Amino acid sequence: MALDLNQLPALPAKTAFIAHLILITWGVQGRWSPDSFIFYNIIYMGCVLWAMHQTENEKPAQLAISVNLAAVCLDIVTIYCYFPNSFWLSEIFSVICAMGNVVLRFVTLSILSRMCIDSSNGATDGIPPPLQNYISRGTANPQSYEDIDQSTQPQQQTPGNTPFFTPYR
Repeated sequence: MALDLNQLPALPAKTAFIAHLILITWGVQGRWSPDSFIFYNIIYMGCVLWAMHQTENEKPAQLAISVNLAAVCLDIVTIYCYFPNSFWLSEIFSVICAMGNVVLRFVTLSILSRMCIDSSNGATDGIPPPLQNYISRGTANPQSYEDIDQSTQPQQQTPGNTPFFTPYR
């Protein structure tokens, strides 16, 4: 069974942004989190804000996708290396929020990918090839390209395409 992220309900980018803001804020509340955790999350949140603001350009969404993928790896390493030794309720709650933020990043990846496709008018050139199989717009069977400019203009005779034999009139 293939994973299809289009089956997820459409979640607006603003809602995902607010959810990330809450989870990052609660994730930083514990003593376990290093300063780098807040640093790369601020960069990520700035990229998401820029992508939401520049909807007609796909470059901000592409950058937000890249930073999101890097942040997933950084979150996993940070949680693994700095997992708290004490089992205070506040520390465990903070780690659970950080783990929830990692899970939410995959939903946000789907939202950012759709934003990237929408801003490039349906072209999937800006989406990394592994994600193109999971996130698509339109039909599953794309139609072949028909060049309407060539069919409406009469063909002009140029020296390169003149017939071999030209009858005399």
